[in-house]
Amino acid sequence: MKFFAVVAAVASLMAIGISADDADSGSTGISCGNVNLCSTKRDPVCGSNNVTYRNMCVFEYDDCLSGMKLSSKPGNCPGFHGNGRK
Repeated sequence: MKFFAVVAAVASLMAIGISADDADSGSTGISCGNVNLCSTKRDPVCGSNNVTYRNMCVFEYDDCLSGMKLSSKPGNCPGFHGNGRK
């Protein structure tokens, strides 16, 4: 009987973990990783959505979450003033 209780508990924990991964997947249905693993180094990237990102890693994370398949170019976006939105 204890065996079945343990199996049920493990299955519940696995289901919770899968739900947490789905929350990071945006509309793409894939895991986008963790933005906290990106460097805090400032190396600006301008997204085709006219948002300046702190660096390429942050841009790629946001692009993955949005599912929009943005393009990018090095540097700040036109009219940018500040430290980067993302």
